[in-house]
Amino acid sequence: MKKKIVTILFPLLVLAAISCTTVRTNKQYNDPPGYITMEIVPPVVDAKTSVVTLMISNHSDQTAQFGANYTIEKFTGTEWREFDRPQFAVIAIMYMLGPGETREYDINLFPDQADYTPGRYRIVKSIVLDLTGDTYYTAEFRVE
Repeated sequence: MKKKIVTILFPLLVLAAISCTTVRTNKQYNDPPGYITMEIVPPVVDAKTSVVTLMISNHSDQTAQFGANYTIEKFTGTEWREFDRPQFAVIAIMYMLGPGETREYDINLFPDQADYTPGRYRIVKSIVLDLTGDTYYTAEFRVE
């Protein structure tokens, strides 16, 4: 019986994880002032940096909710475009960030599998607050 349940549930979990790996970049980024702030530490890295830290702070009186998924975009000089990097599975998990809380999350840049050239990049995450709904927030960093 356990084997049958695992056989049924495992593909569903894999599908859920894969479907959560990409934040669609055709959404409007609102970055509503005063609710959520995101910051990359360090803000300037070299092309071989493996991991940066994403600091997410909740300045609202609501609990923020978001998954582990994120997208990286690069500024082309006129617009932001999704950066070509390897696809990877992300665990299907929901993080909760209470009012006034700040937490750190590691962002793997996969420099051995992606061609980072000097320029402006940003992390894009979907974060849900009761008072804003599903909103995309961004945090910039530079590759030098």
